[in-house]
Amino acid sequence: MNNLTGLIPILYAALQVVSRELVGIVPAAGRDFRADSVATGQILRVPITPVSENQDITPGQKPTNGGDEFEYIDVTISKNRIARPIIWRGDEEIAVGGQLNIMLVNQYTQAMRSLCNEIEHDVCLEAVQGALEQGNYFGEPGVTPFENNLRELAQVIKIMDDVGTPKFQRNAVFNTAAAANLRSLDKVLLSVAHSGTPDLLRQGVIGDLMGFAVRESAGLTQMTAGTATSVTLDAVANVGDRMLSINALVGTLNKGALLTLGSEYYVVRSNYAAGATQILVGPAVKERAVTGTVCQVVSSYLPNVMFTPDAILAAVRAPAMPAAGDEAKDVMVITDPVSNLSFQVALYGDYRQSRVEIGLAWGQRSINPQHSVVLLG
Repeated sequence: MNNLTGLIPILYAALQVVSRELVGIVPAAGRDFRADSVATGQILRVPITPVSENQDITPGQKPTNGGDEFEYIDVTISKNRIARPIIWRGDEEIAVGGQLNIMLVNQYTQAMRSLCNEIEHDVCLEAVQGALEQGNYFGEPGVTPFENNLRELAQVIKIMDDVGTPKFQRNAVFNTAAAANLRSLDKVLLSVAHSGTPDLLRQGVIGDLMGFAVRESAGLTQMTAGTATSVTLDAVANVGDRMLSINALVGTLNKGALLTLGSEYYVVRSNYAAGATQILVGPAVKERAVTGTVCQVVSSYLPNVMFTPDAILAAVRAPAMPAAGDEAKDVMVITDPVSNLSFQVALYGDYRQSRVEIGLAWGQRSINPQHSVVLLG
């Protein structure tokens, strides 16, 4: 094995398996290909166009205000990762004989799968957090949507339409519990007369639904709050506040936990340890709450997320190599056409053994979260 050419069929055989698993949010997220030139930890600055303000026309008088002042959201490549290196010695290859290629396919599959799962989870968490910080949500924690009909999806569409989310390129990424309920709506989705397509009935493909490209993701997992069951305000929470002053926290709160304050849910934006006296939440407080108000903590929920690609950015690239090269004997990049993930494969020759590393570098940021909605479950 002097170079990676002989491994190309094996690598793509492994990729065929990985690309068909539940990686739903990464291929739907926006991409910024400038990430190729950004080092790990370096800032990738994304400009945000401000909302336009109308003004009166006065004959003979030029407009007094003109030009936009752009704001920016910073994204960093926060992870530079490889799967567990794949190492083979000559005697090991001889010992397995004709099983070698099958074993290699399985090893490469597991390596790419672990990287896919990690980036999928990271992007899902960021998308959910961004939507909740905007206050864009529908449904009840602990109640899986689509039990009997598509009412929840209709309400999500209303929320998106009300905030002006573009009608095109809308994506709905469901957890497996919600997707199972969708597939159970036999009178709606399994009927070709109602759905207009036999894909779900014949192939198990959910496809397009009410203007959404419907996907599933294993990265949408149960969000747990931590050990705290409630927090008590130690000062008035005024409309517009994001930082809440509380009595010393009993227990812990995880980033992504939901609190109830009045009739609204608020998401916790950082991890907090016992004893904390201030917590940052989103969205901004909508109803004034007095000192002593008890905010209940939702123990857990299972999210789904709907969005357009501009709502969430996934900055993904191959791990950087020095221009002069390193000890790698060969390096190549293989791209999955389904997820658009490009994996770096590097072959290293150690003394009487070979080592293959499969790597990926990425970061994620919710950059236009008003165009995303969480459907609670």
